[in-house]
Amino acid sequence: MEQSAVFAGAGMDAATNVIAARLIGHRIIQAGAAAMIGRRGGSLSMQPIVTTGFCSVIIPTQHAGHSAVGDVVFHRLEAVRRRYAAPMLRTAVVGASGDEVRRCHDICLSALAAVMDVACGGATFARAVRVGHAAGA
Repeated sequence: MEQSAVFAGAGMDAATNVIAARLIGHRIIQAGAAAMIGRRGGSLSMQPIVTTGFCSVIIPTQHAGHSAVGDVVFHRLEAVRRRYAAPMLRTAVVGASGDEVRRCHDICLSALAAVMDVACGGATFARAVRVGHAAGA
């Protein structure tokens, strides 16, 4: 699993490094996939996903648009090595992040911290959801 995470991490770094204004989402996937597969043994699993602005790129659908300054780019890649998968998700902003993006970031961090505080053996998923919702409200 560690090797899968190394491949996925390399893909995420490469994908994040190409994000720029006027870039089509396919190029983000291409950079990530090339980095993962180029590690000799990593392969893609599931569908790579890129959303930017109001457009999404999922390989079979090919609904793509260009990113613009201020867009939040969400991307998901998953690498596999010897049947062990490591999905990774990342969010980046084209250019500087605005107030709304910073507020969403703070809400997400609060919710994640609250969930991690109750995540332990014997904890239920329902409790984690309730705690996360309360912290993010």
